[in-house]
Amino acid sequence: MTALAYGSWPSPITAADLSSAGHPVEGGRFVGHEIWWSEVRPTEQGRTAICRHVDGQVEAILPAPFNARTRVHEYGGGAWTATPNGDLVFAEFSDQRIYRLTPGDAPLPLTPAPAVASSIRYGELSVVGTDVIAVRETHDAGAVTRDIVAIDLGGGGVRSLVSGSNFLAYPRLSPDGSRIAWIAWNHPQMPWDGTELRVASLADPSSWTVLAGSTEESVLQPEWIDDESLYVISDRSGWWNLYSVTLDGKATPVSTLDADFGAPLWQLGARWYDVLDDGTLLTVRTVGTDTLAVLDPATGTLDDIELDGVTSVGLGGRLGSTVLLRGGGAQVPSGLFAVDLATRELRSVRSSFESIPDVEYLPAGRQVTFQGPDREVHAIAYAPRNPSYEGLDGELPPYVAFVHGGPTAHVAPALNPVFAYFTSRGIGVVDVNYGGSSGYGREYRNRLRGQWGVVDVEDTIAAVRGLADAGLADPNRLAIEGGSAGGWTVLAALT
Repeated sequence: MTALAYGSWPSPITAADLSSAGHPVEGGRFVGHEIWWSEVRPTEQGRTAICRHVDGQVEAILPAPFNARTRVHEYGGGAWTATPNGDLVFAEFSDQRIYRLTPGDAPLPLTPAPAVASSIRYGELSVVGTDVIAVRETHDAGAVTRDIVAIDLGGGGVRSLVSGSNFLAYPRLSPDGSRIAWIAWNHPQMPWDGTELRVASLADPSSWTVLAGSTEESVLQPEWIDDESLYVISDRSGWWNLYSVTLDGKATPVSTLDADFGAPLWQLGARWYDVLDDGTLLTVRTVGTDTLAVLDPATGTLDDIELDGVTSVGLGGRLGSTVLLRGGGAQVPSGLFAVDLATRELRSVRSSFESIPDVEYLPAGRQVTFQGPDREVHAIAYAPRNPSYEGLDGELPPYVAFVHGGPTAHVAPALNPVFAYFTSRGIGVVDVNYGGSSGYGREYRNRLRGQWGVVDVEDTIAAVRGLADAGLADPNRLAIEGGSAGGWTVLAALT
């Protein structure tokens, strides 16, 4: 290897490579025996296309310029689904109406055009019988209201089912179709602060019962067990764990671990568990990184599933024993995967990248913990890596601290071409899960309450100082980068 100053190593990874890095895959489901997925296409003005494989090639079911993306809650989520006979149902970004598309035909609108373009929006779409169940958001002269609606698949109109809160999510009809469950919350709560699980009879939906949740308890993803009980995620223990809840509000813990089986609800439709055919639960458990596991609700035991370096996991659809996952790892390109729960075999369905750097240029992210002001700070560290170069004797590498958005987001080891751009040049990266991040329980998440611009800044400084104190980073060559909520942290750290 050639000795050369850190930060000056020649690298084959260019800025042009970063700007054409691929097509982020956002999620997948089974439609019959086919796998459909959504992907963002930067070369098509950033539209979200719905795709499938035909004869080994990727085919866009949703033709350009249609764009399956919803603006409900502005962050969207659940912008498409499919009927049992293989029709696509989607929210079109340009006008926010719902359309039905038989592959090969032109899309047909199911919802009327509002008087003001895009003023009525729909998200978290699911097909139940002859209806599409959705969260509807209506903008009228500056006022915003939301309700849960049923959209007739035959174009027969839209009818409201429940309303009564500033925000709504997870509409779920009971197996016999007589009741509806959903999650609701009001200003100034955020869904990771406090939400309620509500259930009502469809014969009288304005009279609901609160089964779980409060302004200081976040509940997520209700799923019916039978007509009289549901599963739900709650952080009442300090961690998002699973519970079963009966219609009289009796809650029984299914998991009691110091781990999160949920995450902040930034986008509608997010799922962290699935009820399997044998009654066990397929779960995503997070403590720093994600672990896929089968949970036996009768015993509380967990059977972890090895995913060959995939450390960030999002659940998709399922067909029999095959489950779709969106995820990636430090040296595993992000994308859509399929795992067979019977054989534990993992295969790639669609990568988010057209190409990736040679593995010898990819840094191996490792979880590290630093000591901040009276608290631990978690981060992922990526040391410089280049197969042809090493630093000069006695020299320490510069480092860039990356600060995620949210601020309740969470980072795990990831194959990030931006990180490789730096590390292949001899510049280290530390990706900081500052106080306020998810994945470490409610107390860690709540550290930012009333302290935004303080705790996040202190924790980021603690991370880079920790690297310097350990003799891993040059204390005189440190930088910081972040966007959205992380951009605020960057500006606060520099003042």
